[in-house]
Amino acid sequence: MALQQTFFVAVDGSQFVTEAEADAYQLALDNADVIAAYAEEFANVTPAPGAKVPGLVGRSRAFSSNVASQVITFLMSKGVKLDMEFVAAAPSEELQVRLDAEAVKVAEAAAKAAAKKAEKEGVKVEVSAEDEEKAAEDLFAGE
Repeated sequence: MALQQTFFVAVDGSQFVTEAEADAYQLALDNADVIAAYAEEFANVTPAPGAKVPGLVGRSRAFSSNVASQVITFLMSKGVKLDMEFVAAAPSEELQVRLDAEAVKVAEAAAKAAAKKAEKEGVKVEVSAEDEEKAAEDLFAGE
């Protein structure tokens, strides 16, 4: 006796057991730009717990953006109409400074981790002062 299972397939090839799951996933794919814009705006205007200024950075920003994206996708799948022309406002200058500082911190941590891994594996990694200067110029080119 053979057992048969029906799958619903989204445009990108993802398979789902129910049609509702496939439709919700496809809706998220079709509207990814709008969903991302709303989630970005949410992260820009939400203050971190205990903070006096709006704008999330670091892991709290990533987590909150992911949750906001899921909520927005859920609401859209339930028929809530959103402005499909929505574009997130640019972060405030103060928030942008904090985001840039966070990016520098993450890049430095990644470089340290790569150097530590390379050292552990017996590979010597050297970064010249000129390379560090170029990286700093690229990072702050918009200022």
